[in-house]
Amino acid sequence: MCRSSRRVRRARGFALRRNATETTKDVVATRGGSDTVEERVSVLFPYVAGSAAFMAAWVFGPFPGSLYTGIPSHDEFIGQVYDVLHFTPVFGPSALITKYNELGRIPALTHALPGALWCALSAWQLHPASREKFDGAAHRWGGRAMLAAAAALMVGYAFIDANGLPADVHDFHGHSGAIADALDNATHTPTPVNTVGLRLLAGWFVFTGINAGVTARDGDITRHKVWALRHVAAGLVSFFLFPYGQLV
Repeated sequence: MCRSSRRVRRARGFALRRNATETTKDVVATRGGSDTVEERVSVLFPYVAGSAAFMAAWVFGPFPGSLYTGIPSHDEFIGQVYDVLHFTPVFGPSALITKYNELGRIPALTHALPGALWCALSAWQLHPASREKFDGAAHRWGGRAMLAAAAALMVGYAFIDANGLPADVHDFHGHSGAIADALDNATHTPTPVNTVGLRLLAGWFVFTGINAGVTARDGDITRHKVWALRHVAAGLVSFFLFPYGQLV
């Protein structure tokens, strides 16, 4: 009995030490992963904040003021600015901005407006203050509003894509830039490379947004941070591709 009791005690002691070690490893791994994500957030934040400021000026400002596309006086003003300042040889035709009036006010209200709101909310959500205000409620409701804006702007993108309004299709007659043209000539695909790439990026944007929302709902904070960061990065990539879309 004594030997048996000693064996049981040794086994229990070993199991406790092993569980404690594994728990410690799990905690360290979790903290390390969280720290890594926070480091990435700190690196990404200035670009997100800068993009939000630029997008606010682009959408709400007097020029180009994409929120007002479809209003005749605004579209006429854009054409006049392009003519007076000779913008066309540098930036392309004014139709790059005004073409959306072919669908009336739909692109402005379902893509430009929610796009600007998404950019502003993405900067707010990445800032630590959003997680501290009102015991985290500001961050939770900000996230819901951000995902709602993402859903709305994707509806606008669907209208734009379905009506052939992307720049390479509408304004440059299928020519997407030197690199994209070379790839199109090499692959002979029925859909231009730029169009495929933009649709894949849009799909990834939606997929990461859904996962960010699901992990937040489930309380999986570590994975939520990862998916939220991927979602913001996808939006940031589309932002940086926006002015250079005809170069690649």
